[in-house]
Amino acid sequence: MAIGSGRDADLALAFPSSPAVPERAPEMVAAPAHPGAPGSGEFFLEARQLPGNRRVLPVFSTVGKLVEALGEAQPWATLPLGRATQMAAEAGIDLVALDPVMGPETWKWDPHDLDKFERRRGPHE
Repeated sequence: MAIGSGRDADLALAFPSSPAVPERAPEMVAAPAHPGAPGSGEFFLEARQLPGNRRVLPVFSTVGKLVEALGEAQPWATLPLGRATQMAAEAGIDLVALDPVMGPETWKWDPHDLDKFERRRGPHE
């Protein structure tokens, strides 16, 4: 299933969000994420909505694949896949998908969105 659409598409790897990671998965992944409050060191992973009121965390084996799927303006973080699945499970996200095919209607950040986000975050320390 393509993320962000109800059409069928291929997922290279999809598995329930849990601390267990399949053997063929990469150790580190790039995930859509945005920073928390300035100076906090926090970041928040960005899940996407699936049909049936389920949520998925898309993760990518390379930054290039993330940019190809979500655009150049997409904020991202690299982290161990095990940590991404743990964070997804703690947030109640249903699925973690590795290198998913994103639907054409998938919302993507653009530079204007980033400017608005940074203004709302306030001054940086």
